[in-house]
Amino acid sequence: MSTTDTLAPPIRPAGGALRLWPALAIIAAYWVAALVTRPIGGFATFATLVGGGLLSLLLLVAWWVTCSRARWFERLLLGGLALGGIVASNAIADRMTLGVPWIMFIAPWIATAWVAGAWFLRAAPPRRRTATLAAILAAGFALPLVVRFDGVTGAMDATPRWRWSPTAEDRLLAELAGKRAAVQAGAGDQTSPSAPAGEAPPLTTGPGDWPGFRGPLRDGTVRGIASLGEWSETNPPSLLWKRRIGPAWSSLAVVGDRIFTQEQRGEEELVSCYSLTDGREEWIHAEQDRFQEPAAGTGPRATPTIAAGKVFALTARGVLLCLLPSDGALEWKRDLRADSGAPVPIWGFSSSPLVVPLADGGHVVASIMCGPDGKGVIACDAATGATRWTAGVGHHTYASCHLVELGGEAQIVSVTDEGLEAFAPADGHRLWEHRWPLAGQARMLQPQVVGDDRILLHSYLDGAELVRVAHTGTDWTVEPLWRTKELRSYFNDSVVHEGHLYGFNDRIFTCIDLATGKRKWLGGRYAHGQVIHVADAGELLVLGEQGEAVRLAATPTRHEERGRFQAVDGKTWNHPTIAHGRLLVRNAEEIACYQLPSVAPASAPDTTPSSE
Repeated sequence: MSTTDTLAPPIRPAGGALRLWPALAIIAAYWVAALVTRPIGGFATFATLVGGGLLSLLLLVAWWVTCSRARWFERLLLGGLALGGIVASNAIADRMTLGVPWIMFIAPWIATAWVAGAWFLRAAPPRRRTATLAAILAAGFALPLVVRFDGVTGAMDATPRWRWSPTAEDRLLAELAGKRAAVQAGAGDQTSPSAPAGEAPPLTTGPGDWPGFRGPLRDGTVRGIASLGEWSETNPPSLLWKRRIGPAWSSLAVVGDRIFTQEQRGEEELVSCYSLTDGREEWIHAEQDRFQEPAAGTGPRATPTIAAGKVFALTARGVLLCLLPSDGALEWKRDLRADSGAPVPIWGFSSSPLVVPLADGGHVVASIMCGPDGKGVIACDAATGATRWTAGVGHHTYASCHLVELGGEAQIVSVTDEGLEAFAPADGHRLWEHRWPLAGQARMLQPQVVGDDRILLHSYLDGAELVRVAHTGTDWTVEPLWRTKELRSYFNDSVVHEGHLYGFNDRIFTCIDLATGKRKWLGGRYAHGQVIHVADAGELLVLGEQGEAVRLAATPTRHEERGRFQAVDGKTWNHPTIAHGRLLVRNAEEIACYQLPSVAPASAPDTTPSSE
């Protein structure tokens, strides 16, 4: 044997063992990134799942075609199947699964199964390997035929369902269709008749009402209730009524015996009115539109505001409505997106209209639009809808305008990705600003007013900051007092009681000393829920993400639960409401009304539970 023959490397036969380390590195990088960002949650997890899911699949296609060492017929066949499968799989997916949910929850598992199959078949004959890997890919791409995703939780966990199972909206629409058929067949009307236009007296707000988002002052505080009473899982508050409702993340406004909210039914986005006494539908106002975003779900996001004798509501695509509270008749409407040039945010417009009385006797309706050219906030005349003024900067937000009084001067505060701005209600001129810009984040929470001169600004990934606002004459100053990462609230508002703030540090409830910004305690895993401050009782009512109502003591010494019960079923991101001694909760599927045991009913409704 010659020396040349001895030193020559062996010839690798075509179609030999696969080169797998690039594929293993791609999959490992994806799952490590997903695990690392999971404790952070929120937008960080969302960005990782969306960016990483698609990127990992495309990188695997590139690996397979360029350097997998598979035979060329394998490379071209499976590479083409993968690229075509991405397109075909989204084509067969339902509208809540295609796009972002597909990338987040189907693409990673297809990629992982592909690599696992390639590992076990790395030395198999090429034809058997190709056939098996093709079957694995085809099965993964066919998943949307049997599975759909009904949005995500606040932690970005999937909510898979069998594709053929009806949604809650499907069940509601079928129920309403059955009632209409019964009416047409002469079986009688199942809903109360609407009051003729103009016959009902003007609707004015009074004690015990909850006339808009987070209550009269938008601070999540109810006053005039000495106690929430004694209740538990085995002895909950009395259920007065419960009924289906269309999907939305709107909360509930209550004035007198009327409940106002927003919802989606098929291709119509509604402002709806129900009876507080028995939950019967009083009227609906429909706009021909459907907002649907695969991650967060279907329907409007904002809450109606009842003020100046009217109902004001903002649709998910930015149409501002003014309705009569007696029957829902349209007074006027404005497409604020067209007027401001603002794009529809990824999760829809969420700004609940703010109605502010003016010195000239009129009212202004302000909503955050984040339009260009000084149109971050747009204010309209409450009587006519005409533009009063536009002002402000900022590219996006999911918060609402907030009326505060600082230094004895009423002002409208807006929160955006740029920070805080305050405007004079009459003409919109800027009084002061505090810049705390966010890169790639959206603020979602109301500014938290603390005393006469301090405001807390939230930022999910960067924590929270307390600032002091003061002025001398026309000169305003904003002084940062402290900033903390021990309060990272996502879309979960907080409340203030006796110098302490109670809210969510991501998914865990917490208490913060407002004097120092230091944490007093951390406890209570209610996921991404919401909270109401029952001021006179010194208690908190937390509504967990899965619809469980929990009583807490508003004390800085410890986390103290005083009772809990299941109020509604399913994912619940909507803010709860307490009005006239009743607890009202809703989510994207149902609405329920409970009598708080320590408060006598304002009227004497039939307390037999119903499910209309």
